Amino acid sequence: MDKFEMTKTLNPFLHSVFNCKSSESVLLKNARYNKSPSPSTSSMPELSSIQILEIEVIGVLRNLNSRKATGPDNIPTKLLIELKDVTAASLCKIFNMSLDLGVVPLE
Repeated sequence: MDKFEMTKTLNPFLHSVFNCKSSESVLLKNARYNKSPSPSTSSMPELSSIQILEIEVIGVLRNLNSRKATGPDNIPTKLLIELKDVTAASLCKIFNMSLDLGVVPLE
């Protein structure tokens, strides 16, 4: 599969999950984390204090096993690896928004 075909395959998914109209319009459903755990019940940091860097996303994508089956998003692992430099910024924004808002998209 050439890079053009990979881009055509991945574009509809990324467009459905993230677009520039408004980051507030990302559909997050009702899956929520407790953003302020009580100190007596948890020593974990608040999710909003965690920051994921683009270089970390690239590293994870680079180390994916291309022989593994696709996940629920049906994006081929090989495609994620090949387009890591193109998709890392958008994926990083999605992950950080999820942490900042304390919610996880169901889709």
